[in-house]
Amino acid sequence: MTTQYSSSQVVRTPEGQSPKLVRETIPVPSPGPGQVLVKCLINAFGDGTVLGCDIVGALIWGGETKGLGAYSEYCLADQRIAFKVPTALSREDASTISLAAATAWLALFSPDYLNLDRTNAQGTSVLVWEVAVRLSLSLQRFRLSNVIWCETASVGLYSIQIASLYGFDVVTTCSPHNAELVRSYGAKYVFDYKDEKVAEEIRKVAPNIYHVFDTVGNQGSSPTASIAARLV
Repeated sequence: MTTQYSSSQVVRTPEGQSPKLVRETIPVPSPGPGQVLVKCLINAFGDGTVLGCDIVGALIWGGETKGLGAYSEYCLADQRIAFKVPTALSREDASTISLAAATAWLALFSPDYLNLDRTNAQGTSVLVWEVAVRLSLSLQRFRLSNVIWCETASVGLYSIQIASLYGFDVVTTCSPHNAELVRSYGAKYVFDYKDEKVAEEIRKVAPNIYHVFDTVGNQGSSPTASIAARLV
């Protein structure tokens, strides 16, 4: 491939100043073994070491180098985790799926994490805790329950959808104006997270919670999840 140049959004931190998002002109990266070159069309906002890790784009070149994220005009992607967008999905919707959905799936079902049995979910409750965009999810099978405690809206909403799809009963706490939204994603029971007795109310519908997925990870989320889950 001949050398081409494209624009890229990058974060620079001048000495003694705050980080700034700036536009720079950079060479278009060349794909190495197992990589493809993608012209970025849509990318979703999200945290990460490299800006723009959720992307939908046009396949430009397949090659045999670690590269830039989707905040560049062009980026490199691992061909093993690059998929054709189904015709039923818009580019915008598709760009939100990859990282968030994979995180939710792995947290729920990976042997290294909750390792929930999706083949036998009947009677299992799910608690999703939300503050602004914070969600928590509890799953109960017979007398055993599990909790997912989520700050990231996309991960939390995918957790609700995936758990509901497999037959888990989803219990959620969120702000009242988001109640219908989380119900539409599959939540069966919805509580106001500001209710001082919310942990008590959660235990009434899911009294035996032993597994917690906390994606918030701050000083308030884990203790609250532990109280709701009877882990303390």
